[in-house]
Amino acid sequence: MTGQAEVPPAGATIGRPALDTVLKLTALAGALIYGVLFLGYRSFYTRLAVAPEELGVTNTFVLVRSIGFILLMAALAAALWVSWFQSRHFRSWPSTRRDVGRFAISLALGAALALYGATLSPERWPWWVGAAMAGAVFLIGGVSGVLMSDRPRLSIAIVLSAGAVLTVVMPTAAVIGRADDLAGAVKAGSAVAPFDLFSVPVLDVAAVPARVTWIGPREQRPALFGSDRDPSLSGLLLGQAGGTVILAIAVDQGDLHLLRVPASSVLVVTQ
Repeated sequence: MTGQAEVPPAGATIGRPALDTVLKLTALAGALIYGVLFLGYRSFYTRLAVAPEELGVTNTFVLVRSIGFILLMAALAAALWVSWFQSRHFRSWPSTRRDVGRFAISLALGAALALYGATLSPERWPWWVGAAMAGAVFLIGGVSGVLMSDRPRLSIAIVLSAGAVLTVVMPTAAVIGRADDLAGAVKAGSAVAPFDLFSVPVLDVAAVPARVTWIGPREQRPALFGSDRDPSLSGLLLGQAGGTVILAIAVDQGDLHLLRVPASSVLVVTQ
């Protein structure tokens, strides 16, 4: 009847997000993480003046390599939810054995999150980034759970906001920062290995020391390969795709020169 307050269905819990909302947010987070990784690849190769597509870094490439990172971020989100769930059940003194167990679980999750932050963050990040992450965890586990009984909507808003910082904003900045650091190392002439997090691949980029020998027609040989007696050079192998090998070669005054040669005309031996 018009004018009557709507009665919630039996068994409904006020203040908890519906399952379909959680699934939609999870799908959105997965799409965002995929976009983060794509930006990381593009940032790395753009600094080296290489189009990602030249080395086969396509949407499919990023998607396949992003699955593990997406699962890792999902595990992180689950850890944050457990921390929040545990904090909702804390009671004032005297504490019970269950309270001690919940506190121990929260401490373990906090240590795991601290390790996550230390591993993900680039070395050049300022000290306050770790403090910001600790603050986000405190908001989830220490504030939102306490507010759940009296202000459920505010509690959930805190969880979603702080969780977004830890699972979307931080990884975005960290992955792009790592990509810039790796590209800077290559430009300085250093070899780099793919960046992983807890053995889960994040950025599958590399610059591998290699010795390259020209075996193609002499008249097509680039000048950098030197004389007929030893038509070879050393450099960093960035990758190979579409029948083309891309190398980063150090030239005079430490400058880096990109060399693109047909794969059929060179013999590449990684070191």
